[in-house]
Amino acid sequence: ESKSNKEKYKKQGEKSLREFYKQIKENPPKVLELEKGFNFKINGYSIRGVIDRIDQSDDNKIEIIDYKTGGAKTIKNIDKDQLLIYQLAAREVFDREVAKLTFYYLNNNSTVSFLGSDKELEKIKDKITDLIEKMKKFDFTATPDKRKCQFCDFKDICEYSKS
Repeated sequence: ESKSNKEKYKKQGEKSLREFYKQIKENPPKVLELEKGFNFKINGYSIRGVIDRIDQSDDNKIEIIDYKTGGAKTIKNIDKDQLLIYQLAAREVFDREVAKLTFYYLNNNSTVSFLGSDKELEKIKDKITDLIEKMKKFDFTATPDKRKCQFCDFKDICEYSKS
């Protein structure tokens, strides 16, 4: 946007990297994979993605980490869908049990961790299937929601926006 913004982001990035390095140096993770791709099917539909990092946990399970550059969130206001899909991929593709799913916020080097329940994993499968079937029918009916609308690319022109 501007030279001053560029410098501000550069300094913030350098600070985040220094803090990240300090944390890693003091307590090195047991990294199994970086940028690990996957492809599996949910109800006959192919799901593809890339997991930022997979670590070995102490209980012979794995931890899945996804890096975020935006502002840190709390467990109450995160969108779990992405990491729930990764948990499904770990089971389906890698045949591994997940100990925890973690969002790592580079902005302030904080984390939010959770583990999807069987109920949540079934719900995400249903949600994905429903979304794909709506796309196939060209059903793009607006589903306004304050949390979703604030990140939507069409929020400025959508008559239903709640942002």
